[in-house]
Amino acid sequence: MSRIYDNWERLVAAVLRKQQLWQLFHEQSRCPSICSDASGSSSSSFRDADFDFSSPDSSSTYWMQIEDAVANLQKSLPKLVFLSNFSPPFDVEDVFLGSAKLIGRGTFGSTYTASMGNGVRIVVKRLKSVSISEQEFKSHMDIVGNVRHKNVAALRAYYSSKDEKLMIYDYYSKNVYALLHGKTDLIRAHVDWETRLRIAIGAARGIAEIHAQNGGNLIHGSIKASNIFLNSEQCGVVSDVGLAKMIETTFMPTARCYAPEVQNTQNVSQASDVYSFGILLLELLTRKSTVHVPGGPEVVDLVKLVTSVKSKERAAKDMLRTPAEVLGKGTFGTSYKRTLENGNVIRLKRLRDVTATLDGFQQHMEVVGRMRHENAADVRAYYFSKGEKILVYDYYNQDSVSALLHGKTGTGKIPLDWITRFKIAVGAARGIAHIHKQDGGKLVHENIKSSNVFLDGQKYGIVSDTGLAKVVGPVPPSGVLNPGYCAPEVTDTKKVSQASDVFSFGVILLELISGRPSQYTYDGVVVSLVKRTKSVIRNEWSSEAIDLELLRYRNIDESMLQFLRIGMDCVAIVPERRPSQDV
Repeated sequence: MSRIYDNWERLVAAVLRKQQLWQLFHEQSRCPSICSDASGSSSSSFRDADFDFSSPDSSSTYWMQIEDAVANLQKSLPKLVFLSNFSPPFDVEDVFLGSAKLIGRGTFGSTYTASMGNGVRIVVKRLKSVSISEQEFKSHMDIVGNVRHKNVAALRAYYSSKDEKLMIYDYYSKNVYALLHGKTDLIRAHVDWETRLRIAIGAARGIAEIHAQNGGNLIHGSIKASNIFLNSEQCGVVSDVGLAKMIETTFMPTARCYAPEVQNTQNVSQASDVYSFGILLLELLTRKSTVHVPGGPEVVDLVKLVTSVKSKERAAKDMLRTPAEVLGKGTFGTSYKRTLENGNVIRLKRLRDVTATLDGFQQHMEVVGRMRHENAADVRAYYFSKGEKILVYDYYNQDSVSALLHGKTGTGKIPLDWITRFKIAVGAARGIAHIHKQDGGKLVHENIKSSNVFLDGQKYGIVSDTGLAKVVGPVPPSGVLNPGYCAPEVTDTKKVSQASDVFSFGVILLELISGRPSQYTYDGVVVSLVKRTKSVIRNEWSSEAIDLELLRYRNIDESMLQFLRIGMDCVAIVPERRPSQDV
């Protein structure tokens, strides 16, 4: 045990006197006796920067200087107080090969990680000015050191002198703040629901253990994502226990992780700990940051955000209870037209048979929601509960292309001139091309049909209802309401691809030029528009493939023929022979 003490004394001495060591070994003009004497006339310096005790200089004189300097430092330092042992132990040689690195500055001080040559890693917390007496500090360290729970980072040792207060913990590699929000130079990682749940449960158990200590009077005082780590089981571990009661400071008003009654460290309580834990839960759910970090994400008031969301959720359920016009029933759900109290009109898509989890649904909606293109309809909002899954879109005053071409139930179709049909095709092609570029070039629309294409104010096509097949159960072609759009290789809606999107777009082109739906009755038999078009084409041209409304236009035969050729290329049987959707 005495050997461990000696090794730790050398490590801490080296850490506390880093500046003096640097001057001693790298400025030849200075005297080796610059280290502070027992009277403490020279203050210690522990710079907030990376440092390394190793050196390429292997001369015996160099190492003798180090040995002498550390020995002198030991004489001037009080003993390091161990509350429990580290494992494995380390040798004197490990101290000289050790290095430390700044990993963060917080409300109560700076945090460093130190590594030994034998693989031992620790965390050193250098406190700011402590506002309690030396005796009170030591008593508080004994209380904190007695907390022994797998979800609380154990205080292993502490060091106290007139100028320095250090707390030493085990090292944990994963920090919940960095896990959720990423570092400034890294893309944040995917965090599944099970991991978030284990973090929350672990943190809850750790906080409960803390509150049970010292006769039920111990307070954490600064519960936030950066003070929660993950152990080997990916469960939350609470660190930095009880610092608020030793250091007087005012919390930054931009820190949204503290209870409203907490203005400074003197206001903290177990009740405010519970509030901060609630904010942690919201942060795990929303992945929104509550504390400002330079280069980090924008700070969000999660209480206001969630209150607003809950209000919107209530409005969404109320929205379903009030009368709404049914626009149509599709493969993945029913669409409604709804007029809001402010007069705005929206389109609701009420999904059915959703198989995706909340986490999977949210991830996919983030991908779909990032699309911003004038020819691809944006998802403005979504609602997910056990019983309801709803998507919200803008409402387009123009009917869908299907309704314009083929008419609604009980109404006649509206004649569309050639220019309008051409602009519909160009707009839809641009929208689909943009969709296919999303998610690293892997996003698929999955349900392209004329009832999912609308017209903007300039009568260009706008593609809607992107990516719904990914979140619902597989539907075979026989169960699809408009099977005439399905590519031959698609056995169910989970087998769709960008190539099958191109096939479906080709069907729309044939609809636009023929004026016929994807499936229609011919001689009393339901036939496929694709098969029928192929059968009537002779020598690349046939009036049977062209809408009678278009035959009255003169001098556009060549453009119609090219339009028809593109449509036929898109509906090729072999997927590899279909053109790409680059526009």
